[in-house]
Amino acid sequence: MTSRQARHNRRFDAVRARPQAEGMSGHTNILLVMCDQWRAASTGFAGDPTVQTPTLDGLAAHGTVLETAYCCSPVCSPARASWLTGLYPHGHGQLDNYGPGMLEGSGRRLPAAVTTIGDLLHDAGYHCGIAGPWHLGDDERAQHGFATWDVYRYHADPERTDPYLRHLREHGLEAAFDHDHRQRAIKFGSAMAEGFDPTAVAAIPTPHQRTAWTVDRAIDFVRAHAGGSAPWFHLCSIKDPHPPLVAPAETLARYDPDAMPLARTWDDDLTGKPAFLLGSDHHAAPRFGARIMRRIAAHYYALCSHIDRQLGRLLATLEDTGAARDTIVCFISDHGESLGEHGLYAKSVMYEQSVRVPWLLSWPGRIVAAARLRRPVGAVDLVPTLLDLAGVPAQTQFHGRSLASALRSGTEPAATPVLAEIRALERAEDEPPDRLAGTIMVRDGRWKYIRHRFDPCEELYDLHTDPDEMSNLTWTHRSRAAELRAGIAAVLRAHGAGPYAWAADDR
Repeated sequence: MTSRQARHNRRFDAVRARPQAEGMSGHTNILLVMCDQWRAASTGFAGDPTVQTPTLDGLAAHGTVLETAYCCSPVCSPARASWLTGLYPHGHGQLDNYGPGMLEGSGRRLPAAVTTIGDLLHDAGYHCGIAGPWHLGDDERAQHGFATWDVYRYHADPERTDPYLRHLREHGLEAAFDHDHRQRAIKFGSAMAEGFDPTAVAAIPTPHQRTAWTVDRAIDFVRAHAGGSAPWFHLCSIKDPHPPLVAPAETLARYDPDAMPLARTWDDDLTGKPAFLLGSDHHAAPRFGARIMRRIAAHYYALCSHIDRQLGRLLATLEDTGAARDTIVCFISDHGESLGEHGLYAKSVMYEQSVRVPWLLSWPGRIVAAARLRRPVGAVDLVPTLLDLAGVPAQTQFHGRSLASALRSGTEPAATPVLAEIRALERAEDEPPDRLAGTIMVRDGRWKYIRHRFDPCEELYDLHTDPDEMSNLTWTHRSRAAELRAGIAAVLRAHGAGPYAWAADDR
């Protein structure tokens, strides 16, 4: 155990032992930290020997880790929408990433009528706030129950109203932003296809980087509402470690690019996998080569450590304000990152490193400490779980279920199939909404089955014997594939399949 982790553990122990202070609210507050593109394997508490995450490791030691958690779509906006609504994309209607000017009904924004956790908690008397990306539509406008709206758009448009850009201008850091984000974001569009190195050392000083700015806003929110007359909910939405991978020098110094391990399946020739992967921009690791992939890994880990360090400040604020005992802390990521697995980079595929995410919860004295639950769970389970823990009645229907009983007892939740959905990997920008429903996956026990709308390849993996998903068993286990295909169809028919009507047919 490092000295830093030991300090974190002592702080958590002190919080758990602290008596109820006079003037503490007694409310159940919720702090939800959502990162962007942080994969399940890349934390110390998940057993990664390379990455340094002492804050999260301390949180995990005093909370419960859901070790086999899946996002509902391995791309940002649909994944975020599912985490915040308890619905699969076929239910909430956001099937692809949002951008400025996209209209409702396009499949690229969350319909206004869809209920989020912000709406439900606001109606229950909570003060709701968000800092960082919203990325679900109309980013400039407070909505869905959020009264405090510290949202930045990161669309690299200097003319758009944006509180983070305004902050940088006030500190004379526009040129540094151009180096770190605007120009590199423009180039990243072709990075994977051309082997462009998406990494850099940050020009923006660490106290002004986007993760630090977001955590500062979360700290301001906690200080403003701790001990108040109403409970609060804060969504601390952190854009890192999403590429371009622009990391601060002080955390980069911890990671030697030449020492970074390559993914075990780096040289996968994609036999048994759909043909579109070979021609995809995401099949980028061979174009990058080993040197750039190792550099990418170093910058990725450095950003994970940067986030971890900033979250330490936020958790310390909970303690300093006396809010820690009354606050459920939840850490998730919208989706994962391939980081060279199967020769792939970024996300947008249904393989484990892209679709699995970290998920841990801590609530001293109310959630079992140092517990590990291994049964597969999905992002649709988040909202019903948080509402149940907080004692807030659910006023809407979810595709997921509450895991509160498992978290309180440390026992495995009931086994249930977990789905994920995504648009076709290669698609035109003007695709109609129904064409954005291109692939669907189910994890059921030890088995994963993937069905593609626009490719005849079906994929079946036994994750107990083949955790790296190298052997497609569809042809040798036809009856198992048929059972899982029928399971997908049954779930879709129960919910209303919407744009996934093609997969509601189990033939």
